[in-house]
Amino acid sequence: ETIVQGWLYKKGSGNDIWGRRWWKPRWVTFVLAVYPGQPVPMPLIISHHAPGVPFPAHVMELNESTVIMAIDRTTQTAAKDSDGEDIEEWNRHCFQIVNSGTNESRIFTAPLQERNEWAFVINKELYSMEERLKKARAKEEIGEYTQGRKEERKAKRLGMDVLLNEMKEEKMNEMNQQREARRPMSPARRRSIGLPPRVSPPR
Repeated sequence: ETIVQGWLYKKGSGNDIWGRRWWKPRWVTFVLAVYPGQPVPMPLIISHHAPGVPFPAHVMELNESTVIMAIDRTTQTAAKDSDGEDIEEWNRHCFQIVNSGTNESRIFTAPLQERNEWAFVINKELYSMEERLKKARAKEEIGEYTQGRKEERKAKRLGMDVLLNEMKEEKMNEMNQQREARRPMSPARRRSIGLPPRVSPPR
């Protein structure tokens, strides 16, 4: 889902093979994307060299460790306009995105109103992302608790079944012993244990 997109100038990071740190135009898209490992849609900053270019120049993931700051750079020009007012540098109004977890940082510049709109929209979406994550984690914890309770009840049921089976088996053994005690002993068995032959009572 695309939230906002447009042309911005990005401050060079100095990490390319030439170590350049000058400002570069980029077609920037701020989106919500679903990707593995995240329970909710997460915001991304995707930079292209131009609209329609299939492969991005850079993708920056925003998360709970992301901080966005509006920055007004100190003017470095002494140029004056026809009224004698200082001419404001074109790249004075910036916003910086910092991921404190990975130390990744990007600085973009735009006219004041556009800069403020970008900073507001990104901050708003970061807040919404945190709320979505809280709800997703709470739901996950409830699910884990419910599953744990189900397993606990199942274990109790299994324990009761085992106990009932043991009681039933014990009762059956007792009944078998009583039945065996009432059964007449065979002559061979009586002789083996030294008992006299059984004599039937006279009729």
